[in-house]
Amino acid sequence: MNAKRKYAPRVYGSAIERFWPKVNRGDPSGCWLWTAGVFKMGGYGQLNIGNGVIVRAHVFAYKILIGQVQKGMFVCHKCDVPRCVNPEHLFLGTQRDNMRDAAKKGRLIVGKQNKSVGLSEEEIEKIKNRVQRCHPTNSMRALSREFRVNLWTIRQIVRGKKLCSGGKYLYATY
Repeated sequence: MNAKRKYAPRVYGSAIERFWPKVNRGDPSGCWLWTAGVFKMGGYGQLNIGNGVIVRAHVFAYKILIGQVQKGMFVCHKCDVPRCVNPEHLFLGTQRDNMRDAAKKGRLIVGKQNKSVGLSEEEIEKIKNRVQRCHPTNSMRALSREFRVNLWTIRQIVRGKKLCSGGKYLYATY
């Protein structure tokens, strides 16, 4: 009986009943840590609320303890601990609010420190010059691998297109 299931796993008990045993409250003023599964990206807690629907634990905590989350709003952490579900440590904000909060706390890596932000002017000039030489090792695909950016980015550079914000080139990386 190796057939794959075509249905969501059965979930017993209400989501709220299953939520609390997975929370280590510890100190009431400290972080309440989610002790069950976490998303690979970001380390946020995850909870199956039924019918195969998986939500972030801190968002679920906010909804059951504080209230609904309006469209376009995010549940953000004051404490910067992705597994924390303490409602005292959560606040509603826009994506911009969340990014400003991260920048203020020094959690954003910008410019040369973060390769994913983009390419330097020097790297862009190198790419342009090498594409003009038409050598097999200068193919767009080879340059894409060498500079660790996607092929679309190399094409945009060759076409002279720039996507920039505040003087930083925001070419897509991988």
